[in-house]
Amino acid sequence: MNYVPLYAPAVAGSTHLKGPHVDFAGLSPLIALLGGAAIVLLVGLLGSRWVRSQVVPALTLWELARASLYQRVVLPSEAWDPASRLARPMLSA
Repeated sequence: MNYVPLYAPAVAGSTHLKGPHVDFAGLSPLIALLGGAAIVLLVGLLGSRWVRSQVVPALTLWELARASLYQRVVLPSEAWDPASRLARPMLSA
């Protein structure tokens, strides 16, 4: 009697699935903004009026500054590094 594991169809089917290439490095500023927005929203749920009127606006400005700094400093330094995966498409063109 042949024994076939229950996960065999899933493993066999997953080897043929091919998805599109997702450039997560290009999406990283958006991911950083969405993460910061989620943090600000969760802090706003704490319930205190002081938190909503003082902490949430300050945290919003902090997250926008952090995302802007990341986009202006970190991404260009990765793009100009020849060993970086961001620079490969620019160098090959």
